[in-house]
Amino acid sequence: MTMKWRINIFLSCIICFAVSAVHGAKPLSDDAYEPNNTLNEAYANLPSGIWLSEHDGLGIHNDDDWYLVELADSDKLRILVECKHTVADGDIDFEIYDSYNSEPLQQVWTAKDYETLDYTASQTGIYYIKVLSRDGTADGNSYDLRWKSLPTVDDAYEPNDTLAEAFTGLTEGIWLSSVNGSGFQRDDDWYRVQLSDPEKLRLVVDCTFLQSEGDIDLVLYDANEIQLDYPWSSTDNEQIDYIVPAIGYYYVKICFGNAGNAYDLRWTTLAGTPPSLTHITIDGPDSVNENSTAAYICTAHYSDNSSQNVTTSTQWGENSSYTTISSGGILTTLSVLIDQTVTVSASFGGMNAAKSVTITDVQSVLSDLTISGSDEIISGGSAQYVCTAHYSDGTSTDVTDQSSWSENSSAAAITGDGYLTASEVTSDTLVTVTASFSGLTAEKDVIIRSAVESVAYFDWVLGQNITDFMYAHEDQPAGDGIPNLLKYACQLPAMEYCSTTNLMTVVIDRSSGSYAIRYRIWKSAVEAEIVPLFAFSLEGPWYPVEISTKIGEDDAMEYRQATIPLMDKGFMRLQAVSVGGGVM
Repeated sequence: MTMKWRINIFLSCIICFAVSAVHGAKPLSDDAYEPNNTLNEAYANLPSGIWLSEHDGLGIHNDDDWYLVELADSDKLRILVECKHTVADGDIDFEIYDSYNSEPLQQVWTAKDYETLDYTASQTGIYYIKVLSRDGTADGNSYDLRWKSLPTVDDAYEPNDTLAEAFTGLTEGIWLSSVNGSGFQRDDDWYRVQLSDPEKLRLVVDCTFLQSEGDIDLVLYDANEIQLDYPWSSTDNEQIDYIVPAIGYYYVKICFGNAGNAYDLRWTTLAGTPPSLTHITIDGPDSVNENSTAAYICTAHYSDNSSQNVTTSTQWGENSSYTTISSGGILTTLSVLIDQTVTVSASFGGMNAAKSVTITDVQSVLSDLTISGSDEIISGGSAQYVCTAHYSDGTSTDVTDQSSWSENSSAAAITGDGYLTASEVTSDTLVTVTASFSGLTAEKDVIIRSAVESVAYFDWVLGQNITDFMYAHEDQPAGDGIPNLLKYACQLPAMEYCSTTNLMTVVIDRSSGSYAIRYRIWKSAVEAEIVPLFAFSLEGPWYPVEISTKIGEDDAMEYRQATIPLMDKGFMRLQAVSVGGGVM
């Protein structure tokens, strides 16, 4: 089990961070769901619980994509959206809307290959999923997506959260759903069973559910709350098959995921003994490339010819310095000079198995060069740039000192180890930095920023090509939710879409027990201030953040950090305040 953190950060009026996956190389054509570029064109035929790849092929992000979902059951108002893509091919984010609001109800903006959005609606009706890129780019990369409606109500067997509160009305051989409907695993659910026949002490408990909606585990206890059996797995359905020591009361606990998904439960008693484990086997590839991973599966086989995937319950091992293997059977290989052999071993229930695997030496070739470093340099300043060589086997190497460096402007000079020095300039100047290594070349554009001069708000507005009716502090000509005054304070272009990452970053420091937002203030913005605020709920009230400190500065910017203790769960936002009066 893992603990999940979710920090919601709001800025201006309010831009929300939420805790935003994908699949394969970039395709060249559009997908089968077009045209779905607007809410009114949203694709309406994607069933609940079905991946796009299973429906009519992967989606392709050449532009904004919209999908319509309908909640028809008032007991299932929880919308779970999952999206898979490859961030390296271009980040994809997604949001959820209803038919009544132009602003998203919830957003997922993270740089992860697998992202989820979990939103509970207030009523049945039509909702919309929007697939987009927060920086406005369309990389043409593919993605997979599905949505599900899940229960929001609790079941009829509550309260049964402890052994003392266990539900006692489940008769032997009867499914729970036929008593008073399915159970919903939002928390621990306890059920009492009574064994009264000393000739039938084999207790079999079956629990059926969909793993994709949330993992559920079964645990068997005696009347003293001593654990007797915990046969957990990470697949659909669970079963307890256990011989109890005597007649009496026993207790079944439904636990673990707390995802609110539905389950059914039944218990029976039998004479005799449960099937015994006869042997285990390991399945997976016979060879694995160096510097890669491979998944192995352990299967338990029983005397009644049944079998079960016990991968996550298995003790895994390997016998090579070139490999490691995780508790889930994931083998990771290191670089090898020649092919190497490793033995993967598994142990479960007193049984052992082994599999010989070859680690293959892959001849890699140089495929690409990239230059990393600052996109901007202050007039008269300097910066270090790094050249990285990327190889066909997925590895990379810093080749800064082995590269040939050059630049194309008299306003800058670069040394043989990638150190760029800018001259004094009176206006912003673009310089292209070039690095060459082993026949390949990479380029990076760098802007030399002119010396800072104070700019009044109205002068900034005139220079932004803003239309006459959008001059006010609170106006948002780019339609991105960020008002003019806030963009002015942070030195952002008013007419261009900007994401919240242009304004702030999130920092979690578990060692000090705090989380923070880091933001910047343009020193030339003489008529604006930025105030960080905190609230325990979206309805407010909002309070100034008590711990707000300057953490750095340069000629143009001051960098600040607003900090909140981790135990204070809530929301943070940035407000732009006009020095002349008024909050925008």
